[in-house]
Amino acid sequence: VYVGSLDRGERLIKTLDRFTAAMSDYSILLIGNAPATMLNRYKKYKNIIFGGRVDYKDVPKIMTSARFGLNIMPDRYPFNRQ
Repeated sequence: VYVGSLDRGERLIKTLDRFTAAMSDYSILLIGNAPATMLNRYKKYKNIIFGGRVDYKDVPKIMTSARFGLNIMPDRYPFNRQ
């Protein structure tokens, strides 16, 4: 599961590209408003699931139902302090 801004540029695109090739046996649920370009780029991949925007109160339930969470923030200040 990835929850957050889906307009994160190349870092998120590179991550999703891994799900189209090397990680095609795994799936990822993306929660947030996806740009049309992203939706079109990945629409043929059944393992990349766009959940759209969800109510804030529903996020904990979604997160606890996942086996893993995805954090693509850089390991540098101030991001590594959040």
